Amino acid sequence: MTSSSSKEISERESARRNRQSRQDKQLRILSYQDLKDKGIRYSRQWIIELIKAGKFPRSVKLGEASVGFIESEIDAWIESLIEQRDGEASNVR
Repeated sequence: MTSSSSKEISERESARRNRQSRQDKQLRILSYQDLKDKGIRYSRQWIIELIKAGKFPRSVKLGEASVGFIESEIDAWIESLIEQRDGEASNVR
């Protein structure tokens, strides 16, 4: 299996988990302010750059000049950062 196909499988699995998570709990859309309230203090422009790089959950267009973020996807992203940190910490010891 190539690295590219492994990544595609991983992305599909992640999307499936996100869909399931949205079905399991009430869907909530977060604004940029809500992201700040969750401790994500990035500027809008930096968030856009992270989205383009595939390093932050994609936004949902809500109107002509309005976007939001699905809370379960943001929560999963935060969890992945914690897992990454914990994995790196175990390698340091």
